[in-house]
Amino acid sequence: MSLIDHDDHARSGHDDSGHDDSGDQPAVPAQGRVATARTEAKVRRSEAEKARENAMGLLPEVPAPLPRKRRHRLVALISALAALALLVTIFGGAWELARFRDQVGSRESTSASLTTEQEDTYAEAAAAAENAPAGTGAAPVVLAYHDISPESESQYVITPQAFANQMAMLREAGYTTLTQEEFTAYAEGDFTPPPRSAVITFDDGTAGLHTYGDKILQDNGLHAISFLITGRVGTRAPYYLTWEQIQRMQKSGRWSFASHTGVLHTRAPVGEDGEEGSVLTNRQLVDGQQESYGSFTQRVRADLRRSITDFTAHDLPRPTLFAWPFSEVRTEVAAGADPRPTAFTRSLVDDLFAVSFVNDGDAPRPAVREDLEAGLVARQEIFEYDDADDVFAEMERMQQIPVGSYPANEASRTWLQPTTRPAPVDLDGAAVRFDAPAETYLRANWAPQATSTWSRYAVEAGVTGLTPEPAPALGGSTPDANSGGLRARVGQVGEVTARTSSTWVNVTRGDERVYSGPLPGGRSAAAMRLEVTPEDVTVIVDGRTLVRVPAQPGDADPVASRSVMLGSFGIVGQRGDDPEAPFPSLEDVTVTALP
Repeated sequence: MSLIDHDDHARSGHDDSGHDDSGDQPAVPAQGRVATARTEAKVRRSEAEKARENAMGLLPEVPAPLPRKRRHRLVALISALAALALLVTIFGGAWELARFRDQVGSRESTSASLTTEQEDTYAEAAAAAENAPAGTGAAPVVLAYHDISPESESQYVITPQAFANQMAMLREAGYTTLTQEEFTAYAEGDFTPPPRSAVITFDDGTAGLHTYGDKILQDNGLHAISFLITGRVGTRAPYYLTWEQIQRMQKSGRWSFASHTGVLHTRAPVGEDGEEGSVLTNRQLVDGQQESYGSFTQRVRADLRRSITDFTAHDLPRPTLFAWPFSEVRTEVAAGADPRPTAFTRSLVDDLFAVSFVNDGDAPRPAVREDLEAGLVARQEIFEYDDADDVFAEMERMQQIPVGSYPANEASRTWLQPTTRPAPVDLDGAAVRFDAPAETYLRANWAPQATSTWSRYAVEAGVTGLTPEPAPALGGSTPDANSGGLRARVGQVGEVTARTSSTWVNVTRGDERVYSGPLPGGRSAAAMRLEVTPEDVTVIVDGRTLVRVPAQPGDADPVASRSVMLGSFGIVGQRGDDPEAPFPSLEDVTVTALP
């Protein structure tokens, strides 16, 4: 029996015994039963299809079913597209990861490693500042950095560890750091910084700021300003920052960005003798010929405007601050040189930016009102050999001291040589004594960075230990004679020095002698007082007014050199040729505010 016959036989109700279980129904042939079943199945399929069509009529947005072969092709297409999408996702993710690594990169964490002693010292300074007289530390201290890297032989690059320690010092010492917007508002008279405020700046815009500096600022709650050479952003990878890094840093709130030119941060031959200079302030040589003044002005104007549009084109705020490349903004021009290029660039920078900056590694003063009005502010430059204590000491020396009436050494124990190195003096209460066995002539300036804007003050001291002389001195003193005295308007063209020996008094203004006369009765000590106003300096010895030294035209003019101080005072001492001869001492050195 065939398979069909067997199946039909099974469905017919017969068993192998030959008995019929179907009752009275007549037997139907096997082939007829198969045809009937097929017909019934076809009817059921037709009814089901019609019911589905009726249902589809109620849901017109559902597409009609595709034929079986087309459904298979659609499934294959969808599978292929899914596989392609997976490949695109994998390779796109890899590309995006590579792009992120190139354009953004990682940020490294560096923990500070201050000693307990350092932390205590900085905290004590912060606490003392809270009780300081009003006006103390009124002007922000501006620091200038260049780059951060764990490996470099350049003195301009500090390590992440050094930077972390210095930023932790700022936090512990109670400093607040200003943004570009805040400093600009301060320069324009619309914002008063807190008493202990600082501005952290970086020149050039190197990638080390993002890799190492950003996390350190975040850990200490500080802010910094980076001066960008906008034409170099994203070049020399990974040396310079990319625009994407800059945008992320700006959005973090930890960074502001300002201008360091478009592409003119470079030096090139600018003179016929091959002398090099900043191409921002000099006419450069082109094919051996010096460019025309018109070409120079066009080049510089286009560069500075480009530096501004580079910011706005990348959705960054317009820069309001500018840093001079190489700090080259001369106020004196060599004989025979064209003075116009520097004057033009300085004027253009003043028009485009609220304040510009130069670097000064030798005791600059803070950002005082006089410099802001002149538009040029000096920054304390930080080098690879500076540690947290060095930076702390520099910043403390720059905290402004208001004019008052007090023993000088109580307000500040800072005495510097004109070279800005610590002066060789011993301090005992209000007394100052020179201690330099190999020297015969010494000067020391009292807190020149912190008092550089004083205009009405008096300083007095007792000059003791004067060597008796047999004849009128200074013009014709004996070899063993000594002398000492006070100086005012330290560092200015019009600096006044009053010096007395046991028998004679000399007063000079710069290199000009303006008074010379005897000290009656020859003595070993004299009381000296200088009264300083914007108009003149009055010299008083032993209660007797000897001379009033008028300020000369130009003395008070703002100048670019940050070595020039508008106020402060100093002392001077000279001894004879005998190495055993003593310097005179200055006792009870006191300052007083004048009405």
